[in-house]
Amino acid sequence: MTLEIGATYGRYRIRAILGEGATATVYEAYQPNLDRVLALKVLRPALTADPAFVTRFGFEARALARLDHPGIVRVYDAEEIEGAYTIAMQYVDGGTLHGRIGALAHPMAPEQVVALVSALANALEYAHEFGVIHRDIKPSNILLSRDGRPLLTDFGIAKLLAATDQTRIGSGVGTPEYMSPEQVMGQEATSRTDTYALAVVAYELVTGRVPFSGDPLAVMHAQAYDAAPAPSSLNPALPLAVDEVFAIALAKDPGQRFASAIAFGRALASRLSGVRTLTPDLPIPAPPIAAAPIDTVARPVMARAPRGRGIWFAVAGASAIALVLAVGGLVYAQGGVDATVYTVGRLTNLMTPSPSPVTAVHVAARLTDWITEWNRVTASARDDDVLKLPLDSWTEVTALASAARQPIPSDVTRSITDLQVASGTAAAATPATAAYYDALHDQRVKAVAAATQLRALKVAYSTIPVANAAPIPARKVFVTSKDASPQLGDFPLTGYNMTLDQVLSSGSVRREFRPVTRATTDYFWVALDTLVAAPTSANAPLACSWSGTETPLSTSEVSLDPVGDTSRACKYVFSTSRVFTLSVRTRNVYLFVQDNPPSALTDQTAVNLLAVFARSEIARIDRLAPR
Repeated sequence: MTLEIGATYGRYRIRAILGEGATATVYEAYQPNLDRVLALKVLRPALTADPAFVTRFGFEARALARLDHPGIVRVYDAEEIEGAYTIAMQYVDGGTLHGRIGALAHPMAPEQVVALVSALANALEYAHEFGVIHRDIKPSNILLSRDGRPLLTDFGIAKLLAATDQTRIGSGVGTPEYMSPEQVMGQEATSRTDTYALAVVAYELVTGRVPFSGDPLAVMHAQAYDAAPAPSSLNPALPLAVDEVFAIALAKDPGQRFASAIAFGRALASRLSGVRTLTPDLPIPAPPIAAAPIDTVARPVMARAPRGRGIWFAVAGASAIALVLAVGGLVYAQGGVDATVYTVGRLTNLMTPSPSPVTAVHVAARLTDWITEWNRVTASARDDDVLKLPLDSWTEVTALASAARQPIPSDVTRSITDLQVASGTAAAATPATAAYYDALHDQRVKAVAAATQLRALKVAYSTIPVANAAPIPARKVFVTSKDASPQLGDFPLTGYNMTLDQVLSSGSVRREFRPVTRATTDYFWVALDTLVAAPTSANAPLACSWSGTETPLSTSEVSLDPVGDTSRACKYVFSTSRVFTLSVRTRNVYLFVQDNPPSALTDQTAVNLLAVFARSEIARIDRLAPR
């Protein structure tokens, strides 16, 4: 349906056409009763003729109207006017990011890129908390205010189209250059789908082009199977650390990407910190053209960057560290995996004084774990799923808060209670009915309200002075060394596979990691032995003593700042290699960190990496059992 300029339709007087696309025409309109200018999107009749579309339209429109964020174009109303389905939206008159990119003679300044990506990431995080996935993030769906602030538009349009037969290329269901591998494969979109598309937009901002371009089918094939060129190979002004960020954000497996858009934005901001310009000294090479599809066999996702800088773009690390969490031998075998201790309110066998006072710090730690589980559930849920939030274990948090004499505020308790009721109603409703969608929407609205309060509550508890000691009886609890061992997702480097998972005779759990494809700056392997010993285990001295089959040519201690309760760093020289180790004791957990660096890295670099990973593991263990 084409609207006549100057005519009035419903409450809106049409002023001008702002743009036309495959799914809709957007008009500038005026609403006299509210004296405001707005954008009126009129969807194509071919879409609204589909009953499936009409069924979903009302539900999706209500969800979109709830989004109220400065980085999201506000939806005022959605209704049928004279047979046309319309969406009345906030009018933004600064153009699109697509137009801005096209007008640039060179890449944006780093601070501009960081500001744009961070703002978009915050907007996406907000929408994801509502359970709303965009599905079609691209520069033309990012509007700019007069002061340059980005606003996301067209939330939910791709999902509405998915309910119709308008799924061929060019009809608007995703844009090949910005589509994620899972969208290409026809799989369910999640919040990480949006993060992938945001990363493509950021990639375009820092290099001046998208990772893949060309024939739409060829681009989609490349999105699914080919590794994108390293950004630094396209723009030499970029530091190599930026390659690592994009390797994670553009991983083919959603589970290997950043957990949230905000996490991606922060990582990119960190790597661009200190970069003064993104304008390269050398000419930027021509954009890569995706190869035409030949077969459907999955190809390796590792690909050498076009320009020789020693970077594997799909690997998010130029080095590997062996993180072995055990002192070795049978010194600590007497505790083994059967060790148990007493600790306040925590399911762990890590040594904490018993009995000990419960403080607000303990509450913050338990609340952090609870929120992590909440986030895991929401990230993996589909849009039309009832959220299975960890509400049954909320009583553990409230009990711990009471013991700390810092009870949960009544408004938070009310929000959780309301959410429990809404969750029960949604779970009891018949799927795919109007009552179900209403209940689902109500649950998500209440979940967002509760999530906002919980984030603030966690910060509040972590800042309360530890002066409210309230001793309570400690519980005897139990966790194995395997429970304390990091999973592949906890490992700080990407581009590595777990090649061994084994329980040793000492009770240690060994996990070995090796690079998928080794580059000249990658370590040969990564091994992790984790042993949580009994609290009564004798504390053997941490010494430089090699127990392998090959005898080192020389052994020496290496100077390093203390790690954990006590530590010792060592260097072993062999005929063709060096091995560095870091023995660490933290409470009744023993860490032995070791690496086998290539000749390209210095001794200090290898040892420093040991300390970084050891401290990271200690921090993770302390979250399991706050001191």
